[in-house]
Amino acid sequence: FRDWARTRGLKPDDINPAAGGDWTKVSYDASPALRETNPRLYYFAHLYAYHYGIQELKARTDLIRKALPNADSGANFSPHHGSFYLGDAHQWITLFREGGMTMPWSEDYIFQVPVGSQQMNNLLLDLARAANRYNPERGSHFYVMPHDPGNRPESWRRLFYGALGHGMTVVNLFEFRPVQAAYTENYVNSPLMFHEVHRSFNELTTFEDIVQDGRPRWGKAALWYSTAGDVWLNHRPPFGPNKRALAVAVRHQQTPLDIVDEEDALRGTLAGYAALYVTDENVSQAASRVMADWVQKGGQLFATAGAGMLDEFNQPNTTLRQLLGVQPQALVVSTNPLVQFEKTDLPFTTPMDQITLKAGGTIPVLAAQG
Repeated sequence: FRDWARTRGLKPDDINPAAGGDWTKVSYDASPALRETNPRLYYFAHLYAYHYGIQELKARTDLIRKALPNADSGANFSPHHGSFYLGDAHQWITLFREGGMTMPWSEDYIFQVPVGSQQMNNLLLDLARAANRYNPERGSHFYVMPHDPGNRPESWRRLFYGALGHGMTVVNLFEFRPVQAAYTENYVNSPLMFHEVHRSFNELTTFEDIVQDGRPRWGKAALWYSTAGDVWLNHRPPFGPNKRALAVAVRHQQTPLDIVDEEDALRGTLAGYAALYVTDENVSQAASRVMADWVQKGGQLFATAGAGMLDEFNQPNTTLRQLLGVQPQALVVSTNPLVQFEKTDLPFTTPMDQITLKAGGTIPVLAAQG
C-alpha cells in the first residue's frame, strides 16, 4: 500500500493527516468506520484495493496473451449485483483500460427485474464502449438471452438490436435449446422465440461486416462515472435509479449518450462534448476543476440533486458548489418507499416537495431532496 502510494506521488500526510510525514504511520485500512474518522485513508485504501485486484488479473491476462496472442480474456459481469444495470467505474471501465482483462462481457437478464425500461440494459454496452475507448479494436461480448419462459420474442428483438446499436460485436445466446436438452434452469420452449432469433440473425448477415469493422459513433453528450463515486457508493438507492432514468430520458430526446470517467476528463476528452450529465455526489477536486474550465469554454453541465457537492474525500466540493451557485441543504432521502426499482417503487412514492417553473407548472420532488 505504501509503495503504491509513493508511485502516485502521495505523501504520508495526504493519506493520514496525523502521520507527521512518517510512512510508518500509514497502513492499509478500508474499514467502514473510517468513512467518518479518516475519509482520506478510506478513499485511498479503496483505490489501492481496486488497483491490486486489477493487477492480479492483469498478471494472468498477460500469461494468456503470451501463450495465445489472439485470445481475449474476460468474465461475465452480472448486472444483478450491486447497482442494477449501472456497474462501477473501476470494474467496468478501469479494469479493461489497465489491461486486467481485454474483452468486456455482460448479459441482459433485464426481463427479471422491474427497472424503468429494458432500454436501460444498453448502459452495459455503453460501459463496454467506455472501457474500450482507447482500444477501439477490441470487441464486446454480450449474452442476449432468448430464454422462454421469461423473455418474449418482441422483447428479445429489441434487446438484440439495442445491443448491436450500442457496440456488441460477439453475441451469445447461452442456452438456446428446449428444456429436454438444457443443462441449467435456462432454456427456450417457445417456437416463436426460435423463429425470431432465426429471423434476426438472417438480418444481421446483411450488415455484420459493418458491426465487426465499425464502432458506434461517439456522441456530443456524456454521463459521468468515477472511482470516487464507487468508493462512496454513489449508485445506492435512490441515486442509482435516478441515473438509470436520466440516461433513458436523454436518449428519448434523440441525443446519443456516451459514458466518460475521471481519466477521460483529465485527458481532455470533455472538449469533444457539448453536455455532461452528473448524478454522483462525490466528484474529485481534479475532475471538478476540469469541469469548471470546460463550462467556462461553453460546455453545459447538468447536475441532479446533491450531485458534485462532495469531493473524493467526502468533504465539501467548493469548486462545483461555486460553479453551480448552490450551497446544499442536508440531503434527505425518502423511505416512503425507498426507490430501488422504478416500476415497483416510484408509483407509490409520496412527493417530498414541488418545483415551480418560471414558465408555469410544477414538478414533484421524488425520492431525494437537498
